[in-house]
Order: sequence, then structure tokens, then C-alpha cells
Amino acid sequence: MYVHMDPASKAHLEQIFSSTHIPNLWGANYSGLSKLLKNRGYESDSFYGEVSRINHHYKGIHPIRVSMEAQLFLNQWIMDNFSKLFIERQYSIEGSSRPYLCNSVFAMKTTDYNNILHDESLFNDCFDEVAVNNYLKRHNKTKMFISNNFGIHTMYNTVWGEISPNKTDFLIGKEEEFFQFIKQKVDNYL
Repeated sequence: MYVHMDPASKAHLEQIFSSTHIPNLWGANYSGLSKLLKNRGYESDSFYGEVSRINHHYKGIHPIRVSMEAQLFLNQWIMDNFSKLFIERQYSIEGSSRPYLCNSVFAMKTTDYNNILHDESLFNDCFDEVAVNNYLKRHNKTKMFISNNFGIHTMYNTVWGEISPNKTDFLIGKEEEFFQFIKQKVDNYL
């Protein structure tokens, strides 16, 4: 989403990231990430460099994933600036050295994916996310991305642990508002 945001909105989102505490989740110790954010603020390359040093298979972590404030800000920015997402841009395919692919929309050769599904040594749980990342690392595969593109994740489930029970209805309402906004835009487009 960064490539679509104005400098003031990017700076605000990065300030939210910088003040985010990343809790230890899923058996992983993310304390180094919280320390980095507290001491140096959010800077993408430094953050992902620290993620790459985590000695755990769950590296799909980012401040947006655990910050309700960041998610609500980004969702509101999308609703306020939806037309900016569809401005014609130059697209290209670029490699990435980020340590982990955490995306539910990806493409790969069918033979590679079939190899992943049939290699139990790649799996740490019943989902393909870690297995795909283990395969990419084991076979020295480069992750490729379409630059100037975007994806929308309405709300990560990891923020639910940070809210008090009396705010559950608020968060459900905000997610539903965002979902209905996107649905209406898509329905109008079709």
C-alpha cells in the first residue's frame, strides 16, 4: 500500500509501527523486534533484517499484524483514498530478499507446489505458509513481486488479543464497515 500513500500518511503509519509492541506469538520470541522499534523506529530494511535473524519458523510478523491502531488507520486511508489505488502505474516484476512470504495470493510452478505438498519435512503445522517458505529457502528460490501493486487484508486476527471485551463490538463493526465498503466498490465496478 505504501506506493499509493502520500508522504504524511506514510509517516503517520510508520510512527504507529514504531510505537507498536510485538508480543511473542506462536512460540516465537519477537522481543528483538520490539526493542528495534522502540530504539530505532520503523524502517523496513532494518525490520526485515531483524526478522531474518529470528530462530523460528514463524517469521510472518510485522507491526501491522499486531496493531489495531495501524490496521484501523490503514483501512480508513483505503476508504478515503480508494480511487488512488486504481491510478494507472508502471508495473514490473521484482525480486525480494525479505525473509518470509506471508501472502495468501501467490503463484508458483505446479510442480514446485506439488513437491511442497508431498514433503512432510517442510511442514510445521497444517497450513502451507511455513512449508512454502521452507521450500523457497531450501531450494534458494527468489520471491518475486509485482511492484506498484496492492492487496487488502481487512483485519488480522492477531489484534483481537489486545482489545478488551467491551471493544469487541467496536472492532467487529469497523471490520464490517470496511468489508461493506469494499464489497460496494466491487459490486459497482462489476
